[in-house]
Amino acid sequence: AYYGGRLYQKADGAEMVKDTDHGIWGIVARHVAVPKRSWQAYRGWYKQQVLEAAQEGRGVPRPRRSIFGLPTLSPYHPAAACWSGFMTVVDLVYTAFWVPLGVAFCTDTFGDLSVPCTKVDLAGGIVYTLNCLFNFQCGCVLTYGYKKAEVRDGLRVA
Repeated sequence: AYYGGRLYQKADGAEMVKDTDHGIWGIVARHVAVPKRSWQAYRGWYKQQVLEAAQEGRGVPRPRRSIFGLPTLSPYHPAAACWSGFMTVVDLVYTAFWVPLGVAFCTDTFGDLSVPCTKVDLAGGIVYTLNCLFNFQCGCVLTYGYKKAEVRDGLRVA
């Protein structure tokens, strides 16, 4: 199968994604470890898609759009990597520092939007909601043992 214009295959026919070929993007891409049964189910589905694409003369199967009707991004796309990096910073600052401080010092005014503590909590909740929605737009990398496959099919990502 083709990923980023390159063909990756192993002897067993499993498409391989090499993180080293993607540089820093390979580190921040979303990886999902799956059990053998799920890996085999995905492989069977993907092989069927490849056969259907070959019969139609397309060569490479087209990924379905996301649940929002938009095309899915590769997990190695710079926008997906930048968003992952941004969310890492948000996790470090908001979850590790702000939430404990808010619980310790802002419980008396919880829910009052005129208080800065509540405004920051609301902003953090909005960012995490956007993260959930954005992750439906980004593909992921399935991992089973040493095998990896990039998933960009919208319904499979969801």
